[in-house]
Amino acid sequence: MLHKRLLAAATATFLALGMAVGGASPAMAAKPGDAGKPVSSSTPVVTGAVTTIDDNGLTCDKVDGYSKPDSMNASSGTYTAQAPDAWGSVSWDGSVFSWSLNSGWDVDFCVKGGTKVVLIDTSEFDGTSYDFKSATGNGISHVGFDIIGFTLPLVAASTSSTPENCLDGNGSITFAGDEGVTYTVEGIDGTFEPGDVLDGLNAGEYEITAIAPSGYGIDGDASFTETVGSTSIDCELPLVEASTSSTPENCLDGNGSITFAGDEGVTYTVEGIDGTFEPGDVLDGLNAGEYEITAIAPSGYGIGGDASFTETVGSTSILCTLPLVEASTSSSPENCLDGNGSITFIGDEGVTFTVEGIDGTFEPGDELDGLNAGDYEITASAPSGYGIDGDATFTETVGSTSVDCPVEPLDATASADPTPTNCLDGNGSITFGDDAGVTYTVEGIEGEFGPGDTIDNLTAGEYAITATADEGYELTNSGEFSVEVEFEFVDCEPPTFGTASVTFDWTAPTCELPGAVSINEELTSNAVLIEPEFEMAAMSEQTFTFRAAVDSVFSASEGPFLIPATGPGAPTIISTEITEEGTLLTVVISIPAKIVDTVLCGDLTTKPLTEGSVTFTQPDCLGNPGSFTLSNEPGVVWTVDGVVVEGNKTYTAAAGSTPTIVASLVDSEEFGFQPGQQTVWNLSFIAPTNCDLTTLAITGASNALSGLGMVAILIMMAGTGLVVARRREAARIQG
Repeated sequence: MLHKRLLAAATATFLALGMAVGGASPAMAAKPGDAGKPVSSSTPVVTGAVTTIDDNGLTCDKVDGYSKPDSMNASSGTYTAQAPDAWGSVSWDGSVFSWSLNSGWDVDFCVKGGTKVVLIDTSEFDGTSYDFKSATGNGISHVGFDIIGFTLPLVAASTSSTPENCLDGNGSITFAGDEGVTYTVEGIDGTFEPGDVLDGLNAGEYEITAIAPSGYGIDGDASFTETVGSTSIDCELPLVEASTSSTPENCLDGNGSITFAGDEGVTYTVEGIDGTFEPGDVLDGLNAGEYEITAIAPSGYGIGGDASFTETVGSTSILCTLPLVEASTSSSPENCLDGNGSITFIGDEGVTFTVEGIDGTFEPGDELDGLNAGDYEITASAPSGYGIDGDATFTETVGSTSVDCPVEPLDATASADPTPTNCLDGNGSITFGDDAGVTYTVEGIEGEFGPGDTIDNLTAGEYAITATADEGYELTNSGEFSVEVEFEFVDCEPPTFGTASVTFDWTAPTCELPGAVSINEELTSNAVLIEPEFEMAAMSEQTFTFRAAVDSVFSASEGPFLIPATGPGAPTIISTEITEEGTLLTVVISIPAKIVDTVLCGDLTTKPLTEGSVTFTQPDCLGNPGSFTLSNEPGVVWTVDGVVVEGNKTYTAAAGSTPTIVASLVDSEEFGFQPGQQTVWNLSFIAPTNCDLTTLAITGASNALSGLGMVAILIMMAGTGLVVARRREAARIQG
């Protein structure tokens, strides 16, 4: 501001008047606002906060706005400003000019020496001294000043309170604010400083006056009210109820009201409104808005709940003749839980909005961002003389999305807890774990189940459960598991169980076919095979598990199973296990892998025996294709989909391909296959799914189909429902 004014004064050039020969003074001309003061015809030079004018005849008191007291009309000296304009002091020694300004004052200075006049804008100048001689080459002849203005510096003053509890006179007020501020409290002796605490107070309103230190003003109201509330926490006082209700203002007619309710003896005060109120009183003639209410219990009682609360008087426009304006909002959802939701305010000009719990007012076109998902209570206020078309108070819901979120999924653990069925009444149950983010299905039972759900009316048995992680979650354990609903007999007689038994048949091996084990369905009673599918031939070892049917148990003493095991290649029982309740039977059976009886089959070594095998891996989530490896001894020739390929080599297979692989002999007269050699493989390569979930790894590419009596391999990919069946086509032993 200073520079603009000085430049305007100093650059006004009156060339028409001319200059006197031999260094005469500039021509004089009147200037608006400063009649009779000369103006320099020289062009000022502005460098930062300093303006330099080269004009021999120009003095500081001739520059617009500047003063040059007598004591400043000297080449050196000091000057201290006196009241009422006590802006500070200056000193100069012929070379350097220095100044010190009191708080709140803005003063600019003029320094003259030789032909140079320097004007200093102190509000922009970096420092409090100026070396005139170094800058101009001249000594100082005199100085001057210009008072730009005075702004009283402000200090903060505030208080807070702790409510009185249990009517014990233990409320308090804490004084805060800037250093030097003091406070007085109406009706209480003494003064208080920031950090002081005035305690021993009863609930009520206290009038406080804040006093600023000398030379400062209070930022805000210097006199204000601090309300000490009342609570009843862990009190033994009997409590009384206090409440209010309101009727909205209609048509902006100031006809809203508050009705006071509560127990007898309760009184109320309303901030900003004189008087006290009792239950049954009605405070009417109110404009729409929020009213701060304090409830006061009668002596010896406490308020049941908050003693200080807000009652909102709404606004309606029912049968009004007021013109109506539109008010609405829209929202954008919070994404990825990043607090980036927003509300956009819409409506006619003049409408304003407030949002509960958020400071400030908003106008149409404003956007309130940085919001979390949730409901926001909004109040629309019409301009004077208008009403809101529709509800003035409404809710805007900020939704929640998870689009392209970088966050890691939350952990979720699948679990289920069975409850036994009692007395065979089918009253068992399964309760699923409380971990959020898991959905359950149960084999044989319709529907989906969530955390904490319970399936009732279950009979005893084993239930296969599949758990899947919801969006944004990841299972920490397997999604495939089983739980068993057991029997119990509480306050009832256990039933008489029948005996469950399992009998096996054995087919002896021949010179051409291996031996085999099967279930004798005619002799097996009250037993159900659980796993796996029963088919066993020329395998080294296999485990089978049976469950006793309802009302039956296995009896170890009676011998629940039988295998006639005699002859070459006969099976043997390695171990058995029966549960304590007699409901489960586990049998481990072993059959020799080869037939070596040369007496029955003659000399099997008249020609060399050879063998081949296939191993494979499925495509994975890293984009790697599937593959299969053909391994063989001499004498084996391979074809893939009818095309002869090289053995002892690995080939890739794309997802979706279903190659058929056949092993045959180069010359059946020269070679023979080992007993039980598999000769046909039908493979299916399946594209991976659910790559973001934990999947079962098929390790080591060890799904070998090496023959030697293997009948089938079943691969179950957990969580995808994918089953790849491997079919064996029997091949007759050559030779």
